[in-house]
Amino acid sequence: MGIVFTPPITSYGLLSFIIFQSIVLSQRFAEAFTQVEELYDNLEQKVKERTFDLEQVKTEIETLNHFTYLVNSKSSLNDIFFEISIFMYAKHSIKGMWLFLPDEKQEYLYAYKAHSYDKIPQEHYDYLMNRKIPFNENGGMIYLTYKRKKSLYLPKIKKIEFEIDKEFVKTLSVRSFLYVPLVSKDVCQGILAFSNLSSEMILKKSEVNSITNLCSQIAGVIETTHLLQQVNKAKKETERLNELNKLVNSTTDLERILRFVYKYIEINIGLEIFWLTLVDQKTNELYTYDAIAPTGIYEKWDLNFFYDFRERLDKDLGALYSTYTKQIPFYILDTRKFQIANKKRVFKNQYNEELYSTNKKDFKIWLKLNLRLLVQIPLLLHGQTIGILNLSSYQDNFPISKEEVQTIVRLCENITGAVQNSLLLQQTETERKKSEKLLLNILPQKVAEELKMKGKVQPILHEFVSVLFTDFKGFTKVAESMNVEDLVKELDESFYYFDDVITKYHLEKIKTIGDSYMCAGGLPERNNTHQIDICLAALEIQSTINQAKELKSMMGLPYWELRLGIHVGPVIAGVVGKNKFAYDIWGDTVNTASRMESSGEIGKINISGDMYEQVNHFFECEYRGKVKAKNKGEIDMYFLHRLKKKYSQDEAGRMSNEKFREIYEIIKNGGRIQST
Repeated sequence: MGIVFTPPITSYGLLSFIIFQSIVLSQRFAEAFTQVEELYDNLEQKVKERTFDLEQVKTEIETLNHFTYLVNSKSSLNDIFFEISIFMYAKHSIKGMWLFLPDEKQEYLYAYKAHSYDKIPQEHYDYLMNRKIPFNENGGMIYLTYKRKKSLYLPKIKKIEFEIDKEFVKTLSVRSFLYVPLVSKDVCQGILAFSNLSSEMILKKSEVNSITNLCSQIAGVIETTHLLQQVNKAKKETERLNELNKLVNSTTDLERILRFVYKYIEINIGLEIFWLTLVDQKTNELYTYDAIAPTGIYEKWDLNFFYDFRERLDKDLGALYSTYTKQIPFYILDTRKFQIANKKRVFKNQYNEELYSTNKKDFKIWLKLNLRLLVQIPLLLHGQTIGILNLSSYQDNFPISKEEVQTIVRLCENITGAVQNSLLLQQTETERKKSEKLLLNILPQKVAEELKMKGKVQPILHEFVSVLFTDFKGFTKVAESMNVEDLVKELDESFYYFDDVITKYHLEKIKTIGDSYMCAGGLPERNNTHQIDICLAALEIQSTINQAKELKSMMGLPYWELRLGIHVGPVIAGVVGKNKFAYDIWGDTVNTASRMESSGEIGKINISGDMYEQVNHFFECEYRGKVKAKNKGEIDMYFLHRLKKKYSQDEAGRMSNEKFREIYEIIKNGGRIQST
């Protein structure tokens, strides 16, 4: 403490000594107080900094939650795309974005949509929208991102290995890019590409991670929305094909049928020039049968050549002959853009990527009819080409996709005659099954049928239903130690397994909320065994999760623990929502089942007294007494342990024996048993 010891001194000396000691102590205390104040100031500053950091994290989470909610509220993939582009520009100053999706046959990735806040040349946009990314090594870094399901960020492009990437960089003058896979259910659904094109795009590692996490959150929404759009598009197309089919079967007026087809193509695809050439089987010639174009276009045509067109079908006829013999659609985006090979002008057939060498007849036809975009569709009947429908547009740089060409092909198949009706019916049935399959993934079959027939579902009171809730205890804590992909993958695998189990026991999945899973038995179709079925399902789920826990614990891996709760009683069931409707149930039974889960213990199945009265004949249960439940007061609760030994085939009491199955069949068919 700074006290100085001295030998005995006089009273004056003592007084001086005391004063000296007081001064020393005062200085020491002053220094101590100064240090305390500095420590306090430092602590206060750190608290402020930490509070600021937390506020920033909170703000970012709220922003992401709001954005995710916004994306979920959109039913159009175009709307979702533009919301993402707006968010990325505002949040990360990213100006350009492209969405690549796989084609139906999983042969390549195509650009579904592209957007840039900086104006880009039309030829660059056309290149982006028409460049396909093959599903092999020739697909470059985009394909590798798709295959590996991991984001790829290059802040500065120095050395490039793949030719397609060199082509991208050279054509678009790209200096930086970020490719992010859209992964849902461990399957890559597409790629989001980000770039500032000719400007560098500098992102921190945290920003790349944030963008990747965001894309992971919305991947499922994009997948579902795209699927729904495809289903709706297929449905509308099927409806129009049905209309055309009825027209074909109800009239022999080919002109009326053709006008129907032309109008459909003009409205839905945008092409407005149609030239139908048919094959004269007797003379083996191709001749003009019909044509239509907007007012003013005819003035640019050599009408005499057009109406008098009749040419022999041989190789001198050029592209028309190639389409006739190969029976494959042929389309090029601009007849003015070509390559030179062996002193010939070479075009690429955008339908199958094959190169085609033109001849004099091609250029004569294109010049006489002033054609730029060219689409040729062979009309096939009994394996023979009976004609070719030629289509074009008066607009320069008109974009048309392979999928749109395929739509035209399907229309043409229906105007070749009634013989093609069987194919139409087959296609219609396929599309119907796709639509029904999607609907049955959302709704029970009976409910889906009611919705299709009436356009709505009447809410129904089910007086006797079993309801099961599950919840992973400590999910949040375990989630903190896992990356997002592993977390979502493991949760998806768990719920995938739950789906299989409840299907096995004829239960109905209602919904998942976070890490909670809800299912029910006895609806929408009433049955007599649902209370038994739901207990068997709960035992199977409990056993599997507990085994997984033991195995992971031995391996030193993080694991989840499960609580299960079951109650039985009346519920109201119905469909809610308009665009993204869902089957749901409501009532006090649902609330009580939830309380059974939350009032249970880890690794155990907690059932209500009402449920116990229904199943105690078959299952060993442990009375817990009256347990207080939130907003319910005290409720009789039991732990469901296993099947009784006399009904069990195994020591664990999970597998039923023949005696159980005999009694089960009696109950299933409406019989009763004596309680013991």
